[in-house]
Amino acid sequence: MSDYTTRSEPVGIERDLNGKAIRADAASKTEMLLADLWVELVSARARVIANFNTSTRCFLVLDDHPRATSCEPAPLAHIDQRNVEILRRVLRGDAQKVIAMDLHLSPSSVSAVAGQTLRSMGLRCVPTRVPVVVLMAAHAHYQEIDSLTARQSMVVAAEKRYRILSVPRPDPSGITVLSDAERSVVDLLLERRSNAEIARLRATSPRTVANQLANVVQKLRVGGRCGIVHRLICAPGKYWSAQMAFGAKPANSSVETEAKHLGNVSEWA
Repeated sequence: MSDYTTRSEPVGIERDLNGKAIRADAASKTEMLLADLWVELVSARARVIANFNTSTRCFLVLDDHPRATSCEPAPLAHIDQRNVEILRRVLRGDAQKVIAMDLHLSPSSVSAVAGQTLRSMGLRCVPTRVPVVVLMAAHAHYQEIDSLTARQSMVVAAEKRYRILSVPRPDPSGITVLSDAERSVVDLLLERRSNAEIARLRATSPRTVANQLANVVQKLRVGGRCGIVHRLICAPGKYWSAQMAFGAKPANSSVETEAKHLGNVSEWA
């Protein structure tokens, strides 16, 4: 399991749940406003259990009845609004030093608050590794993306009911200002991978990946890794290929094709 993921369920059901999620998602005709997902997460009405990606979609697995477990604390009744605002700004790509100055905090406090808020949502990860669906939900709620929806379905695994949300995977191939190598790095960044993981998958060095990401930041005029993903998901008409719109499938896509990716999908959230 990758080190950026959060998992609240036994390892044994991962593959079973992923496969069921892909099949249920392909058959679903139900949509959910992603802005509503953000409200559910910050009000502790839902907790993220897992996330994974296929070649065409990003998935989020939710528990609608969060409770304390041996691995997770009891969910808060709500998350402090100030903490939510700090997390929102961090996810948007604002520099932590700028946020700290605005709120009269130390940068380390900003980082700590963002991490604590993510854990309250069920995510044990740093902001640069927050799942794409959660990032979209945050931006949709604050009207940076109007009426953005996710496909919604339900599955049962290990006698437990889970809610599945999925969105088209952002496609960086249309960003003409980037080189082929830079677009490949951005595509792996969307899986919330570290520089070391990207370097391993691309058979290169972490230093090279860092330099490529620095070039992307400069070309897109954003503030770091969160800023790169923010730019992609906030400009879907510009950065996503047309066939990746909600409900559409590439010509060679099918449930069977998606299922073949189960051995290579990104790990649980």
